[in-house]
Amino acid sequence: MKAHLLSLTMTFIVLLVPGLSVGAESDGFKEFRKTKDGITVSRKAGPTKGFNITRFDATSPVAPAALCDSLWRSFFKHQAPVAERKFIRKEADELVFHDKVKTPVVSDRDYIMKITRKASSDGCVIDFHTANEMGPPPDEGYVRMPLVEGHWKVSGAADGTSVVRYQVYSEPGGSVPALIIKEPQVKEALSDLRRSLKEALGAR
Repeated sequence: MKAHLLSLTMTFIVLLVPGLSVGAESDGFKEFRKTKDGITVSRKAGPTKGFNITRFDATSPVAPAALCDSLWRSFFKHQAPVAERKFIRKEADELVFHDKVKTPVVSDRDYIMKITRKASSDGCVIDFHTANEMGPPPDEGYVRMPLVEGHWKVSGAADGTSVVRYQVYSEPGGSVPALIIKEPQVKEALSDLRRSLKEALGAR
């Protein structure tokens, strides 16, 4: 997560996929919210009981190539609640970094994140997932997040603008109940998505 990855408060991070249509599809996702700024939010059950995979469908007036570049650059800096980011690998289309996350109430979290970028015929796909084996063990006082994964996909619309889908799944580790973090995860991911789209618009 924007660091997109990724950012996380109790949600931590994030993903965009090209949107074919913004509604429930035959892949198990159910739409449960439509924001005032036109973002459709859907979810389905994740691999661990109680945790959901959440996705966000949106559009942007920014052209796909420019939006893809802006999303990729956003990983080079971190946003709160990420307090520290150290890069382990930084290549043209692959990043690996160690994030330390400050969280209220519960113990601070950390994770090793791997991000890859691939161009598509009309946009890009940016995949991210935890790769904790690629970095150091957690420092004292931190709980290692076992799983964060998702991707951004950007595709072109007929008028040259972009269609995006942001999807994310995370398990915070420790003894945090899924019920406690469901809504904070959605709010955090929405904030990441909006910030990303706004930054891309401002960079034009």
